[in-house]
Amino acid sequence: MSNSFSGKNTNENKYDFHVGETPECIECENDNVLKCLVETSGSHDENLSITTIPTLRKQKVSINDRERIIEKTLEGYSMSAIASMYRINYQTVNSIVRRYLKTGLVFVDKRGGDRRSKLTLEIKESLQAYVDLECTKTLYELAEWVKCTFNIDVSTSTIDRALGEFHYTIKRVTVVPERRN
Repeated sequence: MSNSFSGKNTNENKYDFHVGETPECIECENDNVLKCLVETSGSHDENLSITTIPTLRKQKVSINDRERIIEKTLEGYSMSAIASMYRINYQTVNSIVRRYLKTGLVFVDKRGGDRRSKLTLEIKESLQAYVDLECTKTLYELAEWVKCTFNIDVSTSTIDRALGEFHYTIKRVTVVPERRN
């Protein structure tokens, strides 16, 4: 048996790699991705083994690499071959391809939900005026007032954040007896 490896992709392009020769290289955006299609062991043993390089964890895939992954998929490469080419987890390649087939988009959407406040500037100003008039109200009572007045259900922490923007803090009112001595 010779010290060589022959590989095929689904386009019937044949690649022959011999020990000591440089395998075909690919272009990648990331610096930490695999630059060659196959790495072979340096031994001249009859049982030549192909070494696999583990994928890196938690790497971000650039938009250009995502486009290349889609191109390779459309050319007919298998997902496992693409994953080993770009040194990316198979599941990452699978999710990129699935997103492309479902939406037609290559790039990834922003994560997270809506971060806007339920309280508009008008409601916040009304709340400030109400607190100026009724300074003994609790956060719960202020939340109930907003619900009754503006028909918006908000939590006490939302009320506290809104008052914090005006540099207000609500403290519990305690009765202090007058000193008589």
